[in-house]
Amino acid sequence: SPSDGLHLGSVLPGSGAERAGLRDGDVIVRVADTSIDSFSDLRSALARRQPGDTVRVVYLRDGQDHAASVTLGTRP
Repeated sequence: SPSDGLHLGSVLPGSGAERAGLRDGDVIVRVADTSIDSFSDLRSALARRQPGDTVRVVYLRDGQDHAASVTLGTRP
């Protein structure tokens, strides 16, 4: 079954997600080649990467698929 994805409650100003155009309420379903169902999925998908890496993120907005390239910032 397709993943339910991770609903973004709030996109932090200045974050890689915001710079890539993600907004509150978007639903992340895939990062690179990893399906995302939870925050822990997202965390583990990003844990292998370094600040400055770019990953492809597939997300849903209003039921439509979108993709963005997100350049990772330093973790707060």
